[in-house]
Formats: sequence, structure tokens, C-alpha cells
Amino acid sequence: AHAAKKSTVDEMPPPELPEHFHITDRWGHLKLFELEEDIVGCPHPGKRAAVTCSNIRGQIAHGRVTGEEYMVSTCEDGEFTVAANFEKFHGGAKVLGTVDAIKTELVTRGPVVSASFTPTRQFVDDANNSSALKPSRAGSRHPMLIIGWKRTADGEAWLLQNLGPFIPRAAVPVGFSRLRIEDEVLAPASDFGDVYWKPGPYVHHDMSRSAGGRGGGGGK
Repeated sequence: AHAAKKSTVDEMPPPELPEHFHITDRWGHLKLFELEEDIVGCPHPGKRAAVTCSNIRGQIAHGRVTGEEYMVSTCEDGEFTVAANFEKFHGGAKVLGTVDAIKTELVTRGPVVSASFTPTRQFVDDANNSSALKPSRAGSRHPMLIIGWKRTADGEAWLLQNLGPFIPRAAVPVGFSRLRIEDEVLAPASDFGDVYWKPGPYVHHDMSRSAGGRGGGGGK
């Protein structure tokens, strides 16, 4: 089994964290759905969440909408878990162990992934969530991208990016501490400043196997 290295983030939160936050509040140029088309059919939710997280963070690091990065690859390379994907491509996974650490990472660096999120049958069957999760995922881990939080009548809730194939893809709210969402929250160690995105159009193949896959002739 692939043993990914992890580092624990223990940061002081900013003096004030907003009551509501969505990553597009700070980075208005982000395109959250366009980069998913080639991975939306991947049967491994950990890889889908990790790749989408990395591509969005690339847009943040470069201050613009980027093309598709080399991590858009086939589902044959074995890096199916969030931690393994971050380890292979981005120097490891940072573990975010508290609510303030998760919020701080979201506000300062961008989306994170709950690798431990475990939906119940009731949650999956809810009409508001059915487009994001397959019924077969009930009771098992289903990594999801966290893109913000908000305060609701029932308390604070994380906003999960809907990576399902159906449009519209509204964010899915999940209450703090529910459904094991905070048991294992990870972020890539890389700041993505030295990762290159090649301008389109794209020829899609498994660039993770290529020695030149990480810097293949594109512009930042």
C-alpha cells in the first residue's frame, strides 16, 4: 500500500474569520466546474476530489483561470486516495486538525478535502444531495472538496463542492462535526507557484507516467 507522508498544520487563525465564506469571495476569477470534465467519470472519489482541489489551487496561485494540468490522467496509475495523490504530485498532504485550521487554510490558500466524509443513506437520499452522491456511497468514505462555510439556522456548515455529473451543481452544506467530515481533512503541501499549465486544446493521456509531465512546455 502507498504510504503517503503527512505533515500536521498547527497555525494560529487570523484575528477574525468571517461568518460566511466561499472561495470565490476572495478569488473571483475561479472557474470551479470547467476543469472537471475528464475526471468526473473516474470511479475513485478520492482522486476526483484531490485533482479538482489541485486545479483550483493552481488558479489561485497563478491569479488566472488555468488550462488543465498534468494531473488530469487516466484512472490506471493507482493514486486513488487523497493522501496518495497529494504525495505523488505535490510533496505530501497537510493534516488540518481543527475547525480554525480548516477555515484558515480555506481563507488563505483555497479548497481542502475531507478524506473521511461518510454519508448516511438518509443524507444520500435527500433530494438536495442526490446529484452529488451515488446511493452506493452511503455508509462508506466519500472524499469531498470543502470550498467554504456558512451559518445556518442549525449552526455552522461546511460547503462541499458538488462533483457530480448533473447541472446545476449547487454546493452541499454539511453541519460541522457531522458525518465524520472533520476526522481527516487534507490540503496539498505545494503552493503551486512552480506548476505549469499547458494552454489548450488538450490531448488527454496519462501524463503522470511521463518524465516531462510536470513541466511540459506550458506557460504559468
